[in-house]
Amino acid sequence: MATIIKISEIEKKLLNDINNLLVGRTIVKITIMPEDITKEFGWYNKPIILHLDNGLMIYPTADDDGGSFLTSSETFPSIPSF
Repeated sequence: MATIIKISEIEKKLLNDINNLLVGRTIVKITIMPEDITKEFGWYNKPIILHLDNGLMIYPTADDDGGSFLTSSETFPSIPSF
């Protein structure tokens, strides 16, 4: 039997925004975050950076609030965990 998952209106809006940001994009390059930038964040590990065909960069992060993705987008700088 399928499980029905209800999401809030805020989650629907965020999911729509995330879809608009990412669906159809292509990863054109993968790099490792430079150590000087990881030090700015206070991180000990260097995550990968996904470079997309529209110039957007996305990289994973984790903190006390949970994992998410940060982006180079000025209008959508963080993709939250749900």
